[in-house]
Amino acid sequence: MSLDEGDLTGDGQAPQPSGGKNGGSRSLSDRSVSGFIWAFSGAGVQAVLKMLVLAVLARLLTPHDFGVVGAATVVISFLNATTQMGVGPAIVQRADLEDVHIRTGQTLSLTMGFVTGALFYFSAPYIESLYRIDGLAGVVHTLAFVFPLKGMAVVAEGLLQRNMRFRAMALVSTASYTLGYAPVAIGLALLGYGPQALAFGVLAQAFLTRVSYRLLIRQSFSLAINKIAMRQLLSYGGGHTLVKLGNFTALNADYFIVGRWLGAEALGIYTRAYQLIMQPTNLFGTVVDSVLFPTMSKVQDDKLRLARVYERLTAVVALVTLPLSIVMIVLAEDIILTVLGEQWSSVVLPFQILIAMLVFRTAYKLSDTLSRSLGTVYRSAWRQWVYASAVLAGAAIGQMWGVSGVAVGVGAAILLNFLLMYQMCHSLIDLSSVTMLRTLLRYSLIGIVWGGIALVGKLALLEIGAPRPIILLVVGVLLGVVALGAFRFAPSLFGEEGRWLQDTFVTKIKQKFRYATKP
Repeated sequence: MSLDEGDLTGDGQAPQPSGGKNGGSRSLSDRSVSGFIWAFSGAGVQAVLKMLVLAVLARLLTPHDFGVVGAATVVISFLNATTQMGVGPAIVQRADLEDVHIRTGQTLSLTMGFVTGALFYFSAPYIESLYRIDGLAGVVHTLAFVFPLKGMAVVAEGLLQRNMRFRAMALVSTASYTLGYAPVAIGLALLGYGPQALAFGVLAQAFLTRVSYRLLIRQSFSLAINKIAMRQLLSYGGGHTLVKLGNFTALNADYFIVGRWLGAEALGIYTRAYQLIMQPTNLFGTVVDSVLFPTMSKVQDDKLRLARVYERLTAVVALVTLPLSIVMIVLAEDIILTVLGEQWSSVVLPFQILIAMLVFRTAYKLSDTLSRSLGTVYRSAWRQWVYASAVLAGAAIGQMWGVSGVAVGVGAAILLNFLLMYQMCHSLIDLSSVTMLRTLLRYSLIGIVWGGIALVGKLALLEIGAPRPIILLVVGVLLGVVALGAFRFAPSLFGEEGRWLQDTFVTKIKQKFRYATKP
């Protein structure tokens, strides 16, 4: 992604072992910005769809149902982190990718997919016994089929990302959720399938996604094992797996503790709170990572350029997430009860606690992306294990005060992880800690002002008896008008990153709109 003129430029020709088209001779800068727009658009549409689907499912299913699937998802995430050995990311990061790497990667990922699926399937009774949650084994049996599906398209996904085909990936992601997860999960929930409705929805989405990826690369699925290629892929992939395993433990240790000691209903409440805060994180952090990883990998030797990218995007993260998190804390009760319904009122407090850490939860992803693009995955790995230990300790201590106590412990661990990862990036490239502190302070103050406006608007609407959806709509429109006015008449409030957003993305979007509306 380009931040300044020429920051991330190149010849625009990504390696094409898959034989796909890459968009011609456009600069790497243009392709990165275009890729971000497509990825962000797809994630934005999907975020809205997820909120709508969640609102429906929350009224058809119980917290216990969500908790059962949440428990199974913990094990799935663990196996995903360990069994693919980083083959997909190694395909993206490798500078001299050859056809032998692709065939070897396909063989490894397919084998691992089927072996892991079988292991997961036959371990179902033991997983149910570990959690002490009735009905978990049946859900595990259903979700086991996700692994072979994933194994068939790990390399295909890596090639699409490497070749920066983000428009195609965004369309696949949105279509698979809309045509796979949503209708299957809602339909089976209406028929009374309980947690299995969610499990079959996940399976349907995985099937459509993986089949689409295979069709997009237009390459025969040939298998082979080359020892040198395997060693090269797994050398990077092994470090990546250590990072993913540590990150998995950090992201799921709290789920395990809540499910094991507080029960399925408490886990359902906690996972809904966490899923809601992950929507903005996924919308920005994950999308930026998907574009930045292949882009940074192409210019990994230019440390000055990487430093400019990192500092500018960290400022953009703060610009977006700090005001958003403060506003969402003010409107938390209205958001939860509108989206999920009155039976989910217990989600409000843990949601407020976790959303306060949104800026650190999102910004850490930039540090992780930088580490992977530079190949320093082992330096990142031990930090992820410290993070995992902090989550485990925080959740174990916090569970004595219920779900909200767990949220406090996890929030402290998220802050620690951000600091550890930032310190690593500071040692890799030339960063200014003073600039970082000023950025966080600036947008914290702006967020407090935004939160004050939201609070005044909410209280005024409550006085006249406005229902919660109307409160959210009116306050949202009010804040949108204030934000647009600030960008128009006081752009200096948002620093250089605000001007960059206007110059880079607003101009690019206008160009695309004019092109799309040409007669």
